[in-house]
Amino acid sequence: MDTEIHARLAELKLMQQEVLRLLEHLAGKKIMKDDWLDTVAIKDLLGVTDRTILRWRRLGALKPVIMGGKCYYSKKYIMDLVEQGKK
Repeated sequence: MDTEIHARLAELKLMQQEVLRLLEHLAGKKIMKDDWLDTVAIKDLLGVTDRTILRWRRLGALKPVIMGGKCYYSKKYIMDLVEQGKK
């Protein structure tokens, strides 16, 4: 039970950090479409299926930002993952 609570608190902390990062981004400049990739763009870029993306999200490898009911992913984060995978 305590493990579940700690896991949930850690997840909430990550979500809070992402919201704060987005707010800072919004305060500094308007969100640029080129900064974010949707699920379709990631599927095309990486050649994977919806199911693979969902699995990566569940494992914590992908951290979506949900805007207007649609998942978006930081382009920089995705490109960093791709570069790490090449090493």
